[in-house]
Amino acid sequence: MGKSLLTTVLCVLGAVTWPLPIAACNGPPRPSVEKLFASADVVVLAVATSIQQTPLAKGFVTEEVRFTVLESWKGDKHPDDVIVTRSTIGPGSCGLSALNDPPWLEDPRGKVRKLSGVWVLYFSKGQGPQELGMFGGSLPLDAGGVGDLPDLYRRSHRAYAK
Repeated sequence: MGKSLLTTVLCVLGAVTWPLPIAACNGPPRPSVEKLFASADVVVLAVATSIQQTPLAKGFVTEEVRFTVLESWKGDKHPDDVIVTRSTIGPGSCGLSALNDPPWLEDPRGKVRKLSGVWVLYFSKGQGPQELGMFGGSLPLDAGGVGDLPDLYRRSHRAYAK
C-alpha cells in the first residue's frame, strides 16, 4: 500500500511538473522560387508601411500589415499599390509576424531579430486580406527573401525580352 501511494504521488507530481509540449508549426520545406512563382497570382517586392496588432485570447494576436508595392514581377499589382495582409499569430500557429513579435526569427546568438519590413510576397488571388504564413513562401529580405531576387529579376527580364 505504501509503495502504491508513493507511486501515485510521484506520478501526480511528475504530471504537474513535467513540461507540456509546445505546439509547433511543422510542414514541408519552402518550395523553390520557380514553384512559388508558378503557383502565385501575385509576386511583388513590398515594404510594410503600417503594422497593427490586436490581442486575442491566450497569447494570440491578429496582425494587419499594409504593404506598399515597390516592384512587381507577376500579377496586377504595380509600384505604389497597397496590399493588406491579416495573420493570426500565436503559440503553434504558422503565421509570421512582420514585426517578429511574437518572434519566429532569431540571430545565431539566439537574440530576436528586428526586421527591415521589406518583403518578397507571393499571393494567390482570393477574397479578403492575404496571410503571411510559413507555407505561403513570402519572406522578408533579411530572412532569406533576398535570395529570391536574382531569379525573379531573371524571370522579369525574360518576360520583357519577348
